[in-house]
Amino acid sequence: RSCASGVGRVPWDELLGTKLPPIEPLSPSDPPAPASEEEAAVLAAQAALYDALRDVDAAAVRRLCSPEDDDEVSALAPLGRLDGWETVLKYDATAGLRLSSQDATVAGETAFSTGLEFPAGGNGAS
Repeated sequence: RSCASGVGRVPWDELLGTKLPPIEPLSPSDPPAPASEEEAAVLAAQAALYDALRDVDAAAVRRLCSPEDDDEVSALAPLGRLDGWETVLKYDATAGLRLSSQDATVAGETAFSTGLEFPAGGNGAS
């Protein structure tokens, strides 16, 4: 389930994600479906990130992420904060996390990837 802050413009992807259930049952074993070598490379990077999150490896996550803040994630609401990976992973919330149904789109120098997250012990419905 997606959540939003209720502040600012409407995040349509989050809104639709909370109101439109999947047509097919979700499966943690659906494989990625790259259509090109570029998409396969993006999905490999995504897989490396999720492996690091699953293993609760803050150093590996930090190596995979840009050291520079992005405007979208560094512009915080009042009383908001941007924590480091050690803090985010401190309580093992991502331990055992699995990713399924990955896909990627590459447009020039920009790439997007998506996937369904399955928390350890969860069925993806949370």
